[in-house]
Amino acid sequence: MSEVGTPTLDWFVDQAVELRRTDVGVGKRVDAEFIDLRFQSFGSKRVGLRVAFESRPRITTTLQLVRCDVRKVGKGWVLDVVEREPDASAQSAPFFRDLARRLWRANQDSALVHVESTLRAWNKAFAARRDLMSDDEILGLFGELEILGVILDRGLAGPEAIPSWTGPERADHDFSLPGRFQVECKATSPHSERLHISNEHQLEAKDVPLYLACVRSSQVVDSRYGTTLPEMVERIESKLLDDGSVQLFHQKLEAVGFDRSDSRYEDIPIQLTSVKYYEVRDGMPRIVPGDLRSGVSHISYQVLTNDLAAFSVPELPDALISKRT
Repeated sequence: MSEVGTPTLDWFVDQAVELRRTDVGVGKRVDAEFIDLRFQSFGSKRVGLRVAFESRPRITTTLQLVRCDVRKVGKGWVLDVVEREPDASAQSAPFFRDLARRLWRANQDSALVHVESTLRAWNKAFAARRDLMSDDEILGLFGELEILGVILDRGLAGPEAIPSWTGPERADHDFSLPGRFQVECKATSPHSERLHISNEHQLEAKDVPLYLACVRSSQVVDSRYGTTLPEMVERIESKLLDDGSVQLFHQKLEAVGFDRSDSRYEDIPIQLTSVKYYEVRDGMPRIVPGDLRSGVSHISYQVLTNDLAAFSVPELPDALISKRT
């Protein structure tokens, strides 16, 4: 033991070799003062640390070295931090030792914080750093998160609201609530009157009412007058329960190229100017597939918001009472 309570790196390397030859669940206890911590086999020649929790921990990671699995065991929960690839001792043993060192004096309240900080530190040190999203992508995501928050506030719970966010899946509309309504979200600058429509399907209503949400916002220098994307993400998370919604939300953020662990986004405050809604119906200036000649498709065009005044509505419908029967 090189430090009180923390096994040496050689210990983790040797144990990993031994555990890869054993059955799932076989392992050894790692000293920790206030929590149950085990280094064990998870099968398929993969090893990892198991951390016991009294309540369900919520955590995900983009680190390519390990994955995080949460399971209910008896009256409590366990967090399994497991190698993604088998026989990865050269890389994983230093990680597991670092995690065990940080957890040695952790308690139930602080253990998850130490796990998250370890994952962030290793992610920054060894994972390939993504480029930041472009300014337009940042404002576009900001707008969609604003509308997602509105949908949650309008009465839809996480298990329905998060799957309804279909923008990350490159669907025709950014939000689709089956049997209720759909929303196409367009982000634009505070003084622009032009909305960019990417194709002939974006303003095509299908089976249910379609609304166009115009979110006006801009990047600002003074953080007192803006909200960052990480802050927006935290707001959405605070509205969700431990029912898988948070994990799905994180997956959708990754799909649009947003890295929650990248601290650079904390330095990009965005000021929301306004949100206006329009009901997409007959007479609205738009192009739909029926307007095009055979062989013509993928039309991009612009709509002037001044020409949408007659279609303005004060807000989105209530997500619960608007369901069609």
